[in-house]
Amino acid sequence: MAYGWVINKNTPLDPVVIHAIIDGQETEQVLANEQRDDIRAALIHPTGRVGFSYCVPKVYLDGREHRISFRLPRGIILDYLDPDVPGQTQSELVFTAKYTPKIRGHVDGLRQGQIHGWVTRTEIGDAEELGGCHVLVTCDGARVAQLRADRYRGDVAAAMGCAPNCGFQLTVPRAFRSSNPRMFRFEVMPEGIEIDGSPLFTRTIDDQLEAALVDVSEQMETMFRDFVKLRRRITEMLPQPGYNLDDYDRWARAYYPALRSRIEVERATCNRAGVILPDPLVSILVPAYRPLISDFVAAIESVIAQTYQNWELVIVDDCSRDPDLTAKIKSFCERDKRIRSIIRKKNGNISEATNTAIEAAQGEYIAFFDHDDLLVDVAIEVMVREARRTGAHVLYSDEDKIDQSGYFLEPNFKPDWNYRYLLGSNYICHLLFVACASLAKAGPLNTKYNGAQDHDLILRLSEVVPANRIHHVQEVLYHWRKTPNSTATDISRKNYAVEAGIRAVSDHLARKNLQAKVESVKELPLYNPIWKNKDEPKVCIIIPFKDEVEITRKCLETVLSGTDYVNFEIILVDNWSLTAEAAEFVIEVERKKKIKVLRVEEPFNFSRLNRAYPVDSDTH
Repeated sequence: MAYGWVINKNTPLDPVVIHAIIDGQETEQVLANEQRDDIRAALIHPTGRVGFSYCVPKVYLDGREHRISFRLPRGIILDYLDPDVPGQTQSELVFTAKYTPKIRGHVDGLRQGQIHGWVTRTEIGDAEELGGCHVLVTCDGARVAQLRADRYRGDVAAAMGCAPNCGFQLTVPRAFRSSNPRMFRFEVMPEGIEIDGSPLFTRTIDDQLEAALVDVSEQMETMFRDFVKLRRRITEMLPQPGYNLDDYDRWARAYYPALRSRIEVERATCNRAGVILPDPLVSILVPAYRPLISDFVAAIESVIAQTYQNWELVIVDDCSRDPDLTAKIKSFCERDKRIRSIIRKKNGNISEATNTAIEAAQGEYIAFFDHDDLLVDVAIEVMVREARRTGAHVLYSDEDKIDQSGYFLEPNFKPDWNYRYLLGSNYICHLLFVACASLAKAGPLNTKYNGAQDHDLILRLSEVVPANRIHHVQEVLYHWRKTPNSTATDISRKNYAVEAGIRAVSDHLARKNLQAKVESVKELPLYNPIWKNKDEPKVCIIIPFKDEVEITRKCLETVLSGTDYVNFEIILVDNWSLTAEAAEFVIEVERKKKIKVLRVEEPFNFSRLNRAYPVDSDTH
């Protein structure tokens, strides 16, 4: 801190504005209106409110030599007394200071194979102890992991008066587990400050299971009345099998009840709080053409079972001429007034049938639904809730498939909105949920692309709806019926769909004035745009790094000095660097025009680091 006082003799009662200058650069303006009783006592000023104090920014507390001075608005430099030469004044002060934050923390110890602890940091000028510190963990000198101390620790907050999100938890990796004591060190980075309780000497092998089972066995012989409780303890202590893709049906049958429970809790919370949410009308569109009657009935029943009530179902019979289907549709319309039907006099295929439904729709949102698929009962409620929460105009959910025996399989857990991925594949599929206003801008389905009409529609929606208004709902809400004759079983049954997809992607790129030849990958509905580059397309150079400043600096200098090509940018991906040198390096390179820095606080994964930066469609 720097302290001083100043008086304007012409207007002594008006506080003076002072400019703080460090290394020739103005850093801050300070108002000299702090109370100085010594000045008032010396009768120099009637009130004494002429003092000022200045906290040197943290960036200058780096252990290097800096120069500081204070200037008045008219350019006059304030002098200060030289402590080494009595009576002599200087206009500039040379200082060297190293900032070290106040660190408090503790390693609590090992519990059930995990090491727990907490740590807080108090920065200069701050009174609050904050969590979120970076912690570097080593074992016998070898790096184990780096953590962010942001887990909730209410006990620490109550005892220390600090922020509650300050805890950390380390699951000891298998390579560092041993029956012999090992030394774990926990250091707060980038300062390298070791916290209390570190180093921790502990055996990391988990032999608690064996000891507990022996104890349980002995108790069962003498305390038969506690048999049920002991059996529960054994079950809980034994390793539980995980899930893999072959176990999806088992996972799904646990997931769907859990999903319903979560939605019920959210709904009850809103009701208790008296929150009245809008319930827009949702038009669910079903083009139907000679479906298996049992599948069709199940599909419509899944709509009727929706927990969200404000919907209409528009069924368009595309001239099926099937008496059983006609009778079923009529029965459903009589049963529920929210169901309407239209019978086309001429078969027009799925695009025209869907467009007929779109024309008849009266809702604020439209949900597209095939005539033999199934909706999860909370599907529409979840989609409406996410549309309200995000303001999205186009929403899509995850999906899976269901076979004739009711077995769930082949889940499709989709990525968030990814335009480049969409060019190569219609990964959106079901459940597609679109605001009617945006659908009107994009236009109806195009019969030119029958077989890939939904891919074409989504591409056209992407042309009129901003990317931040397209939202992925991360719930499995749609069951795609897998029958022997469906494309869910064998896409080769609809080879024409692949050709239609090529035309849809090609025409979309042409509308965007992007030159590319689109090809199918192995005759599947997967597409590869072969770009015809402009004269100088923008090139993005991605360089991941972590702490190795000198190597990274040399890499950047080589690229910048040895590249004749002009239209490029460098994305420097900082993979959770912890050293102070790395932090200074980042500040330095961010000043350069062609370099951007992206920080990724995750364990090393080369593929993930290279995919972390969202490259736009015009960048190669």
